[in-house]
Amino acid sequence: MATNFLAIKLGSSMTTIYKQGEGFILSEPSLVAVNLKYNEKQIVAVGSEAKKFIGKSSDSGITVVSPISEGIINDSALASEMLKHFLLKVCPKHIFKPTIRALICVPLGISLAEKLTFERTCYAAGVSDCVLIPSVVCAAIGAGVNIESSEAHMVVGIGAGCTDIAIFGENMLINGVNIGLGGSNIDKAIIQQIYNNCNLIISDEMAEKIKKDIGSLYYNDLNSLEISGKDAETGKAREEIITAVDVYPAIEHYYSKVIESISSLLSVCSPEVNNEVSRNVIALVGGDSKMVGIEKFFKTKLGINVRSYIDAEDVEMVGASKLLDSPQTLKHILVNI
Repeated sequence: MATNFLAIKLGSSMTTIYKQGEGFILSEPSLVAVNLKYNEKQIVAVGSEAKKFIGKSSDSGITVVSPISEGIINDSALASEMLKHFLLKVCPKHIFKPTIRALICVPLGISLAEKLTFERTCYAAGVSDCVLIPSVVCAAIGAGVNIESSEAHMVVGIGAGCTDIAIFGENMLINGVNIGLGGSNIDKAIIQQIYNNCNLIISDEMAEKIKKDIGSLYYNDLNSLEISGKDAETGKAREEIITAVDVYPAIEHYYSKVIESISSLLSVCSPEVNNEVSRNVIALVGGDSKMVGIEKFFKTKLGINVRSYIDAEDVEMVGASKLLDSPQTLKHILVNI
């Protein structure tokens, strides 16, 4: 029986799967729609199909949840059912149950208990064997950062649920930290900002649209967008035109927290490592590293050149696919990370 080799990212926002020999074959929201009418979590839909129930499920007793928050699995049963659904799409059963070996991308510095939850979730979903690796390691490789270099390089992975900050050198993780803040925190802050400024209640989807369409780290950016929501007093639908300036405080606050964490990490490193990181460009990866003005904002605050990638949301899985295709490199890295 043939063995299927996969690289899997169980993210707070999206689940992505790469299959050796076929490429990237699945990217769906990490969502499960469940019916709670009978006090049981009866699964109604998963992934893209579950997303269709958002905002439409209050009368039916169906609620849409993510079993993964801040990069950590918070409902192993739902997460395993979700992953099982995705695996059936990419490795369909024929006569026999498929053999699946997987490289699983996880947040940096998770606890032993959290690692065991990832493993149990994967095994319950039908994975035969799995290896866990920090997502930021894969991101560094996917971004082309030379982690084998004798000089230290920093990579900052800004995801939907959490942010990983890591310093690499000579195929080793010199130092690193995971902070439980990600793009979803920006969305929540935007919702609050719009409520405070406009007395308008908006959805998570509208907040994400605002972030992607006019979000900016230029404090005087005047790009505008017409948004819709519910008037907080009357409860009626209402439209409003806002500018990037209106949501700048929410966005600036989050990225300033990331910068504070970078500075804190550097403060506990040796002067040599600090100098090497400063000489090299900090690689910003992950979907929320593409914010308008981020390179100038970070350089101004840190005094270090940074680089954001056009395909920033994809580099992690690109790196994971490279490691999946190169077992010797993966083995060497796992020994040192």
